[in-house]
Amino acid sequence: MSTLQGESFYFHHGWHFLRADAFPMAKAIDAHRDAEGHAFYEADYRETGWQPVTLPHTFNDEDLFRDRIQDGGSGQRRTAAFYRSILTIPARHKNHKVLLAFEGLRQTCYLYVNGTLAGYYEAGVAPFGFDITPYVRYDAPNLIAIATDNTATRNAPFCIAETPNKPDAVPGSYLFPQEQAVPADRVGVPFFWNCNDFNPSVGGITRPVQVFFKPDVYLTLPLYSNLQTKGLYVYGRNFDLDNATADIRVEAEVRNEGKVPVSAHLRITLRRPDGSVAAIFDGTPATAAPTGRAVPPLSITPADAYIPDEAVPGHYRPVEDESLPAPTATDSMAVTVLHAGADSLPLRFWSIDDPYLYTVEAELFVNGEKTDAQQLTTGFRAVSYDKDRGLRINGAVQWLRGYAQRAANEWAAIGIAPEWLHDEDAALIRESNANHIRFMHVAGSPADVRAFDRCGITCAVAVENDATQHNSDWPTFDRVLCDVPCSGLGVIAKKPDIRYKDLDGIENLLAAQQKILQNGADSLAENGRLVYSTCTVNDKENQAQVEKFLSANPDFHVVLPKTALPGADITPLGTLFLPHRTGTDGFFAAILERN
Repeated sequence: MSTLQGESFYFHHGWHFLRADAFPMAKAIDAHRDAEGHAFYEADYRETGWQPVTLPHTFNDEDLFRDRIQDGGSGQRRTAAFYRSILTIPARHKNHKVLLAFEGLRQTCYLYVNGTLAGYYEAGVAPFGFDITPYVRYDAPNLIAIATDNTATRNAPFCIAETPNKPDAVPGSYLFPQEQAVPADRVGVPFFWNCNDFNPSVGGITRPVQVFFKPDVYLTLPLYSNLQTKGLYVYGRNFDLDNATADIRVEAEVRNEGKVPVSAHLRITLRRPDGSVAAIFDGTPATAAPTGRAVPPLSITPADAYIPDEAVPGHYRPVEDESLPAPTATDSMAVTVLHAGADSLPLRFWSIDDPYLYTVEAELFVNGEKTDAQQLTTGFRAVSYDKDRGLRINGAVQWLRGYAQRAANEWAAIGIAPEWLHDEDAALIRESNANHIRFMHVAGSPADVRAFDRCGITCAVAVENDATQHNSDWPTFDRVLCDVPCSGLGVIAKKPDIRYKDLDGIENLLAAQQKILQNGADSLAENGRLVYSTCTVNDKENQAQVEKFLSANPDFHVVLPKTALPGADITPLGTLFLPHRTGTDGFFAAILERN
C-alpha cells in the first residue's frame, strides 16, 4: 500500500538465521559470539554457519508430528535462535517515522537496531510492533537483529518468564524453573498457555513482518503491544434488515508528531469485491494537537506489577496484593481520534452462506493534503442473541457447528501455514458441514480470521481474563460455560502422552476448578444456567466438585438433561460419558441453574 507520504512493505527477504541450540538467552548469545567477541546484534559481527531464510520462517518444522508421544511435545526442538537482516530506508522517506510490525511469533522477540535494544515482546500470542525511529540511520544500511526463543513448560529444565519492566532488569534474563532450579535472583512469572498442548512451540518468526514509513501526521497502527495505539476501527449500526441498509461508522487514531496544530479529516471509500465503489464519504475535520516525537517504552509490562524482592538482592517479585497496582491502562498514547460516518447505506450483509466482504479505504487529509492511508477488509452483519432462540445473524437463527482449533494451526513438515493454506483449511472446515471455530486458549492469528471471514466461518475469540477472579466490570450472563482445566484422563486415546502426566499436584488443580466454578456462578444472572464441564473421568474433578459447589451455593440445583447419548451415565450430580459406553471421548458435564 502506498500514499503520497505513507508507505509500507513486507520485510520477508534477505534474512539470515542461526539456531542457537542453547538457552537461557544470555548463554545462547555468549555461545555464538564471533572470533573477535562480537555479539550477533553488533554490526561488526561475522556470521559463521548462518543460513539464508525467507519469512515467515519456522525453525523446528522438521520436528513436527515426529517423536511426540511425550507430555509437552518435548520431541520438538526448544531453544534460542537469532535472525539478522539489513533495512535500507528509501531516500523519499528520509526523516519519516519507521515502524516494524509483526503478526506474531513464538515465544519472544528481542529487537536490536544497529546494535541497540529497541524493544521486546515476550507473550508469544498477539501481533505487536516497535517504533525504531530513534535507532535508524537514514543515509546508511540498518542492521535489524532479533533474538527469539520457543521454550515452553513441561519436560524442560526451565523456560522463559516475564521480564519485570524495570531499568536494571535485563530483558530475557528471568526464567521459570521446572525440572531444574534457577538462581534465586532469576526466578520469574511464566506466561499463560506457554505449553505445547495448548500453544504448540512452533519456533521462529512464524508470521508476516511489515515495515511502515509514516509522515509527521499519520494514521496509527492497531498494535497496542508495544506501540500503544489502536489504529482504524470500522463498524455498522442501526441495521435495517428489511431494506438491507445500515449506518457505517469509522474511527481512526491520528498522531501529530509535528510542531504545530493541524486540521485533519478522513475520506472513506467503501469498495465491493470487484473494486467498484459502494460509497464515499468525508469525516468531520478536527484539530490534531502536536505531541512531539512519541516513543513507546521498550516493554508495556506494567512497571508497578513488580517490586524489589527484599529477600533476594537484585531480584524483582510480582506484587501479591492485586489492589496495589494501578488499573490496567488501555488508553492509546498521544493520539487524536477522527470520526466519519454515513447513514442508511445500501449494503450486502455478510452471512455464513454469503460471506460478502468490503474493502474500507481510509485516507487522511492534513490541511487539505493527503498524507497517509490505510485499508481493511470487513463485512457488515447484525448479530443478536437471546436465551430462548439462540444466536441470530441478520435476523436468521444460526445453529453453530464447528471445532475448537489450536490457534497455532501448525502443519506437518512446513510449520506455520502460509496465507493460501489458511484458505484451504477454512474450505475443509466448511466441507465438513462446520461453520464455527472456537480458538483454544489463545487468540487466533489474523491470517486465520481473514480466511474465516472469506469462507463464511464465524469464530469466537476469547477475552483473556483470570477465570478464578471475578471481573466486576462485566455484566451478568444468562449462560456461562466453565470448561475448566483438568487432568485430561478422558482423552488419552487422542493424547497418549497424558498417560505420562504426573497427578501428584492435583490438589492445586481441584482448587482452581472450584474457583472457576464459583466465579462463573457469581457472573450468572437470575434464572441463568451454568455448564461445568471437563474432559476427565476422575470423580474428584467431576461429581465431587459439583457436590462441593452445591453445598456452598444452596440457591443452585442440577438440571438433568432431557436427552443424552446412549450409554451416558446420568447422575444427580451430572452426566458422565465413558468411551467404552458412548463411543466418544471421556468427559463430564453438569447443568447448574440458579433458583
